Amino acid sequence: MKTYKLIGIQLLIASVQLLTNSAKSQNINYPETGKLLPDYTLTDVRNYPEKKLTLSKKKGKWLILDFWSSVCGGCIQSFPKMNKLAETFKDDVQIVMIGMCSATGEGATSEKKTKKLYNMLEEKNGLKFTVAFDTVLQRLYGVKTVPHILIVDPAGIVNVITTGIDEATVRGLLSGNSVSVRKSLNRSEALELEQNYNTSIPFLTSGKTSNGGNDTSFLFRSLLSKANRGITPYYKSVPFEMYPIGDKAMFEEYSISVINLYQLAYIGYSVPSLLREDERYGKDWPVPLIETNDSTKLKFITSDYVTGMGRFCYSLTVPIEKANTGLPISIMKQDLKNYFGLEGVIENRVMPIWKLVVIDNKRVERLRSNNASSNILINKSDSKFGGIDFIGATMEQVLDACRGPVQIGRKSENIFVNETNIPYKVDIKFKANLVDLEEVRAGLRKNGLDLVRGTKEMRVLILKDVIE
Repeated sequence: MKTYKLIGIQLLIASVQLLTNSAKSQNINYPETGKLLPDYTLTDVRNYPEKKLTLSKKKGKWLILDFWSSVCGGCIQSFPKMNKLAETFKDDVQIVMIGMCSATGEGATSEKKTKKLYNMLEEKNGLKFTVAFDTVLQRLYGVKTVPHILIVDPAGIVNVITTGIDEATVRGLLSGNSVSVRKSLNRSEALELEQNYNTSIPFLTSGKTSNGGNDTSFLFRSLLSKANRGITPYYKSVPFEMYPIGDKAMFEEYSISVINLYQLAYIGYSVPSLLREDERYGKDWPVPLIETNDSTKLKFITSDYVTGMGRFCYSLTVPIEKANTGLPISIMKQDLKNYFGLEGVIENRVMPIWKLVVIDNKRVERLRSNNASSNILINKSDSKFGGIDFIGATMEQVLDACRGPVQIGRKSENIFVNETNIPYKVDIKFKANLVDLEEVRAGLRKNGLDLVRGTKEMRVLILKDVIE
């Protein structure tokens, strides 16, 4: 029997929700596929032969505008890939990475912090793609979430609006082929979906007479379909809980992976807790293990948020009096077994963890804080990608600052524990891209600390072949 270890879970940290105001339809001119791209001139541009870049002047080549933010882990992780694409297709495609900055000049997305982060990443990764910094265009183009990518053909017509691309996407477009990508919604589209989807009735119903009767008149119903991003919210990281709708109770999840569906059915949550203060942290292994003799079942397990592959909608409706019994969970488990051919088993297994430890007592002693009497942590860090600059931090706070971005940006199944036994507060500062585990470890070592491997027994969800 083969054991397949899943690397990470599909969290929506790669897509960051931006705080925006609803735009009135009569005042917007957002880019639309099949229409001419509204023109704009970027005035703060790097790695470009001119000081300004007017979008309409790029006709004759494909144009890719990739909006990113300094608080978007998925955006930052894509930089090396986008840099490679810019070099590979430089003769046919102009890629412009647009760093979205706060119009107020404050906060995590301020122009100063965004540029400081980019400078560090540019030096570390040898970035040569064209990058621009702007406070206006994201509003004019209705950017709702990032990554948000516009692909414009040589005639200036918007061809694709998506959340992510790869080399195959670009080659397909250059060859004149249609490509399969996940649509990125602008502000008005997202608002319209929020207003149009009726959460008071089950998924794929209208409350009207259809094919023999009212399509909500059933007593029981469970439904599994391919993901439909035309539902907002399209992903909910919630516990399994039935909520009342008239004389029935309902549970629904949208655009959810198979792994998260199994976690809901067998653990009760669609995603594990990444908060160490949660009592489940370090007790439940965050990612199920797959043990199957049939490798074809893995096609269901692979999940891609960009294309929607391997993501599903699940809807379950039962009579209200059955809501708090074991029936809903048993129905869901049986549905998953019937369609995906795997059943879940909870086992105790020894799993790997990361431990924060002391490697140089003298260096750690020099970290002892002069602000030890204060209960307030002074955080002078620029961003989670720029490093740590703490005054009066506990070791738990240092560990949280280090492991959070790593856990999101690298491998979500990493579990971190504090084994320093240091009771006092510390002042600690080092530069590092906190999504990069090795950079984090290098910064810690300079301060007499390190993250090392260890093991711990935890509850693990095992997905196995259904035995008939």
